Amino acid sequence: MRLSSFRWHIGSARLGTKTVVAPRLVPLLFASAGLAVAAWQVPAAAAPSTVSRAAQCPEGNPNALFRVNLDSKRSVHVATARWGDYIQDLSPDGRWIAYGQAKLRVAMTDGRFARTVTSMPTRSARWSPDGKRIVFVSVDPKDSGFPIWVVNADGSGLHEIADRGMEPVWSPDSRTIAFVKPQGSGNVYSIYNARLVVAAADGTHSLDIAPTAFAPELIPARPSWSPSGNWIAYPGPHLNRLDLIHPDGSGHHVLRNHVGADATWARIGDRLVFDYFNEGPNQPEFGIIDLRGHRLRSLEHAGASFPTWSPRSAWIAYAAPDPNDTQRMQIYAIRSDGSGRRQLTNDDLIQDAVIADDIVEIAWVTRGPAAGRSIYYFRNYCTDPNP
Repeated sequence: MRLSSFRWHIGSARLGTKTVVAPRLVPLLFASAGLAVAAWQVPAAAAPSTVSRAAQCPEGNPNALFRVNLDSKRSVHVATARWGDYIQDLSPDGRWIAYGQAKLRVAMTDGRFARTVTSMPTRSARWSPDGKRIVFVSVDPKDSGFPIWVVNADGSGLHEIADRGMEPVWSPDSRTIAFVKPQGSGNVYSIYNARLVVAAADGTHSLDIAPTAFAPELIPARPSWSPSGNWIAYPGPHLNRLDLIHPDGSGHHVLRNHVGADATWARIGDRLVFDYFNEGPNQPEFGIIDLRGHRLRSLEHAGASFPTWSPRSAWIAYAAPDPNDTQRMQIYAIRSDGSGRRQLTNDDLIQDAVIADDIVEIAWVTRGPAAGRSIYYFRNYCTDPNP
């Protein structure tokens, strides 16, 4: 599972008065990077202070990147975007961040070596699995539509691969990109009416392989490559079913009906974890299915979202409401056999923020000594415009 921006937890925005506990944090700022970057760690003996404020969160509020350990449950504040920017993706080796909005920049997570990759306004920037390139969607108002571009991490080799598209996702071998192409003209697109397209990363050719759906205001969903690269899971035309197809357009079949529009693959074995809505209070939960669409296990947790496999597929991390505050999301983990559920975070607030409810992405550390034992996650947050 890769990190990316602009995946929103439905119904988690909050307005009004919030009493928050602000832990003692010591930031190290890198103004030239456009980031407030630090290993911000809450001391075990820190005395909390309580602050009560009223705030409204406008669109475009920034986000912050955290890392939490599966065993110690200790969270580290890795980086924070300045107002109006987003941390869009973390490199596969966990050392670099792609961030920005008015332009795309990269920097190491400690703030060093910040540079502009392109001056285009961007969204949905994603590192290739080999860490050498970045794909992104241009949201420049001068463009007709939403073209997809690829650029080398050093800013060279910028080229367009599609004149229109959303939610680009790299294949495991970093050679191909699948994306959703909304139907329409210019910057106007038809809700639900879209096509699944696969394009060569060098821009030489593309293939329209299946109908899909696109409704970002409701449930933004993206294609998902199998670890072998032989299959793509994607939302069906009505956003309530999960389909499978080979990248060449063959082998299409409906995997399961009446499920959420998002799924991620186990890194080992032909299994997927997917969102679905239960028949009781109609809250999102998640489960595991095989390639025939057979439900192997239901991992019940009301309000769960963003389930993500660990590198060896032994654990699944996900976001779900705090048991003491159902409007605040926390990170949980559970073994893939359904045992050992644990709450990993008890985040109250980013320093000087009023609302920090939205967890918008989760990803496991996949390399180095922390692989499979540490988890990255993003939170959107909002600061008080009138402190």
